[in-house]
Amino acid sequence: PDLNNFLCRFHVTSRVHELGLIHSDWENCAGLIYLNEHPPKNSGTIFCEKSVFNTKNEIYSLFGEASTTHNVEIIKKHAEDKKNYNKQYKITEEIENIYNRFILYNGKQYHAPHRYFGNNLFNSRLVIVFLFNLV
Repeated sequence: PDLNNFLCRFHVTSRVHELGLIHSDWENCAGLIYLNEHPPKNSGTIFCEKSVFNTKNEIYSLFGEASTTHNVEIIKKHAEDKKNYNKQYKITEEIENIYNRFILYNGKQYHAPHRYFGNNLFNSRLVIVFLFNLV
């Protein structure tokens, strides 16, 4: 198989964001490495299946702004929107956040960070994310 569209980036997120948005990726392969030495429980990655059919994707209109702003009110509003949006999915599996653990999975499978934690760059959820296509 050939590897293309390889992306790799650090992703740090504090507890003000509360939880991840359940989604699938454009790429068919995804992976990450957990980089916190002492993460709390339920801060890993969840995998889900859609339990309610809903074609609305309005959550994505807020995602860009909420992930780049320093405005806590916008971030909190988005966290509430994520909770409501995520209700249409059922968690089928959770991979626990363990320091230096590498996970690789089908990027098309619905997934999300479970819970965010921390309040600064040094104690928030930190991962290296990999996205790529195998063709």
